[in-house]
Amino acid sequence: MGDDLVIYYNDSIDSDNLAAAMALFKATCWKPTVRVIWILEPRQVCFGLSMTMDQITRCKELIKQHFPSVENPFKTLLNGDIKQQDIDDIKDLTKDDRKILEMAVKPKYGSIDDATLHARLSALDLATCLSEWSKDNPIEVLVDYESLEHIENPVNLHMHHHEELINRTENELKEYYDIMKKVLHFGRRTDNLRDWYNK
Repeated sequence: MGDDLVIYYNDSIDSDNLAAAMALFKATCWKPTVRVIWILEPRQVCFGLSMTMDQITRCKELIKQHFPSVENPFKTLLNGDIKQQDIDDIKDLTKDDRKILEMAVKPKYGSIDDATLHARLSALDLATCLSEWSKDNPIEVLVDYESLEHIENPVNLHMHHHEELINRTENELKEYYDIMKKVLHFGRRTDNLRDWYNK
């Protein structure tokens, strides 16, 4: 065949990764002897998790108050860096504050089926964008589903769904965000988001 092969393997979560994908596409799209295979590494997800802005604000305040060595409370919350034992050691928390602070503990992942739902739509969005850019050139987008068995790289969909789902309409993203921002029982939010992905 004589083609040069380029394999792009990434999780495409942030603007740096997207910029790299765009640069690679622009560098290779006019070279007929270069074949690019786009492989997305899926991420674990937890559909039931979400926090209101008031909860986020209060949680950051509590992190700052009870963990003074933390330089960036928001990043600590985002990364799930607080351990349950650390919270258990704090004696002067109200029940409500304890519950909010526990939201900063890294959660258990949702099911592999949920991660697969999200990865499939992310890959479709990437493929759609690439095909729109490429005109008639074929696009190959694969998803490394097997990596879900062993990687430790969850995505916080409350913060990053709009970056992960790059080809959804404004209305689709609004519907997604509305589900995320409602105060719902964990299981109810999970079901609502599964329904959204399955539309």
